[in-house]
Amino acid sequence: DSRMSLIRVFDDRAGLQAPLLPPELFKQIRSIVRERHERAKLAAHGVKPTRSAILVGPPGVGKTLSARWIAAEIGKPLWVLDLTTVMSSLLGKTGNNLRMVFDHARANEAVLLLDEIDAIAKRRSDESDVGELKRLVSAILQEVDAWPDTGLLLAATNHPELVDPALWRRFDSILTFEMSDPSTIETAVRRFLGTDAMAFEPFVHLLAASLHGHSLSDVERAVTTLRRN
Repeated sequence: DSRMSLIRVFDDRAGLQAPLLPPELFKQIRSIVRERHERAKLAAHGVKPTRSAILVGPPGVGKTLSARWIAAEIGKPLWVLDLTTVMSSLLGKTGNNLRMVFDHARANEAVLLLDEIDAIAKRRSDESDVGELKRLVSAILQEVDAWPDTGLLLAATNHPELVDPALWRRFDSILTFEMSDPSTIETAVRRFLGTDAMAFEPFVHLLAASLHGHSLSDVERAVTTLRRN
């Protein structure tokens, strides 16, 4: 109705640096990619690759970047469903918008990311919700159940406590993102310094220490501002 695009597309198939993540989490993410590359081996044992995963963690810790990297590694663009644009004041229209996106993604065997899924997938017991949102949760549950393993369905949330418990059970994998440790922040500072890394090398440790406790997006913003100055 607003003529806004329902899907944002990130096409990183030309190459994308791997996200800076704890080793165990990155191992989980690489496993999802490897399953796609070795689908035939899984099929020989009657096993299907991971169909869906939900990415959980605070803002700025690499959830969207990780989704982009997964898509790039399996040779597909990432489609991101902006759940603020899918909402409509017209009764029943939101569910139709959602089904239209899912049908389009399935037909194209896409990697689809439902960003900030907590925006609409609230607990159905929440009495403050209007009926349309409650119906929408049911529609999402049906779509996740019907998602084929030819595509990959991802969801991201900053507020896992708001997500309907029934939705958690629908996803094959839960990927938990946390704030970065000092070592990861120092690595990030060097990466974000880019061609200026050598010039700033004597100050990298100090920069990393001053940014401890911040998200990687905050680190990138601070380092970029420093380079501009």
